[in-house]
Amino acid sequence: MPVRLIASDLDGTLLRSDATVSPRTARVVAAAEDAGVPFVLVTGRSPRSMHVIAELTGHHGIAICANGAIVFDLHTSSVLELHALPAETALRLVHELRLAVPGVAVACERGFQPAHEWASESRVEIPDGSLSETRRLLALPIANMLVRHAELTAAELLHATKDLFDGFAELATVTYGASMRVGGRLQITGPEVTKAFSLARLADDLGADPDDVVAFGDMPNDLPMLSWAGLGVAVGNAHPEVVALADEVTASNDEDGVAVVVERELALRLECPPGRARTPDCAVPLVVVISGPIGSGKSTVARAVAERLRGSGRTVAVIDLDVVVSMIGGFEGLSATRLRAAREVHGRLVGSWFNRGADVVVHGPFLNAEAEAPFMRELLAGVEPRRVRLLVSYDVALRRVTADEMPRNLSRDPQFLRRAHDRFGEMVPAMPVADWTFDTETMDADDIAAVIEAALRADASMGSEDDVAVQPPQL
Repeated sequence: MPVRLIASDLDGTLLRSDATVSPRTARVVAAAEDAGVPFVLVTGRSPRSMHVIAELTGHHGIAICANGAIVFDLHTSSVLELHALPAETALRLVHELRLAVPGVAVACERGFQPAHEWASESRVEIPDGSLSETRRLLALPIANMLVRHAELTAAELLHATKDLFDGFAELATVTYGASMRVGGRLQITGPEVTKAFSLARLADDLGADPDDVVAFGDMPNDLPMLSWAGLGVAVGNAHPEVVALADEVTASNDEDGVAVVVERELALRLECPPGRARTPDCAVPLVVVISGPIGSGKSTVARAVAERLRGSGRTVAVIDLDVVVSMIGGFEGLSATRLRAAREVHGRLVGSWFNRGADVVVHGPFLNAEAEAPFMRELLAGVEPRRVRLLVSYDVALRRVTADEMPRNLSRDPQFLRRAHDRFGEMVPAMPVADWTFDTETMDADDIAAVIEAALRADASMGSEDDVAVQPPQL
């Protein structure tokens, strides 16, 4: 049956490990909505953190928060439904939890006001104290309760309180979303209130049956949702219990696992903007990676290749790692940590243009696959760049950098330049295989660009002249 509703957990599932959303995933979320298939964010988080997620994903529809206790409208920032934990149940739980596991910290989540601390206006810590004070704190509607212990993981805490929660089975629901970290939280909602509970209600409102729904998750609090959905999918990094129960295991959250399945289930294809050749998969933008030693003419060749492609009506972004590094002061004295940060920023730039339909010409000191990894992560699965390796002798490189009007600093130091050239030669065996290798002492940049363009056209990466529009695609 066709998919009519998609639901995904956030942390560890839709979000990458650094809590960001890849361009590919953001585009798939938008494409599903454009195709008329609602994409619902289903999370243990409270609504107060969801505006950040809405910006990351570009999604402004419905979110199910607090493990099903709250249904939240991201567009209006309003609570549509609240399935509260009864105050008397919460009061009993606070008392018995402290008897069963001395040292537990308990908080009630109201979830509507901005907060960052364990105790705040919207997440109120329940201190040891009088019964009347505890009743006062629990008087307002409670979305859920959070329980943690400074010396136990969430899984260990759940094991220690199993008998207690068995006695509350008809009064409350307990789960967790992060089991491996000491201090991880148990999450307690009202009776039978789970992610599946609110998702089923929403699906019914939309006229969708469970068989019409694809759901994604990674932790035990996702188990009811994955069991309920027609297709329950675990990401590759999921908890063993989730993997065991899921109908399918996709790639990890860092490898766009959600996007992989959604693209398949909805038969999504990249939109072919004007000027793109159409292939069975609908042509994706080109990525050309140019590497070479200092003074080999990488930037000159990159500009020439870009101009050739632009002449065919294509939009092309030239992205130089050196330019990104120059934003933080250049290579002189650059620490390994700052270089890694620059590579990550460079990778995001590549992904941003690629995912907006632009061809990308990348150049810089990419000596191995690890150096390429930040931008390779941003490309669609299966997209392989075309690689160009430039060669030049040390003597010619020295003449070029000495005559160059651009700031060169270390590059003009003969000893530094010699070491850099030797290093490049040593690293060639570890580099990804080049599609083309050119000696820039015997070929100029325009001739090199002409060879690359002709080869791209011949292997159907660009299509024929008839496929090319006069105007470049609008981004």
